[in-house]
Amino acid sequence: MAYNGKRYEDDDGRTIVDMSGVERPSMLGHLPKRENPVFSKPKEKPERPWEDSGYNRSERRSAVLGALSASLLIGLAYIVGLGALVAILLYVFW
Repeated sequence: MAYNGKRYEDDDGRTIVDMSGVERPSMLGHLPKRENPVFSKPKEKPERPWEDSGYNRSERRSAVLGALSASLLIGLAYIVGLGALVAILLYVFW
């Protein structure tokens, strides 16, 4: 390890973290090649993943209809709110 010539009063000489293996990044941003799980080969995906979900047909249908009804309820709330806002603005400015 290189010594830069500075001495501090509270330095007892212990090494907290060994930084000898750390290199300065290049200006072009090239990183050493290593195994990255993001860019590795994709795993084989089943063609029909819903068949392995553990739900039968009626349970899947109930889940889909439940999700659709929840989203339609939220959309309906937005439409009613927008209609109320338009009605208030028409009442105030007309």
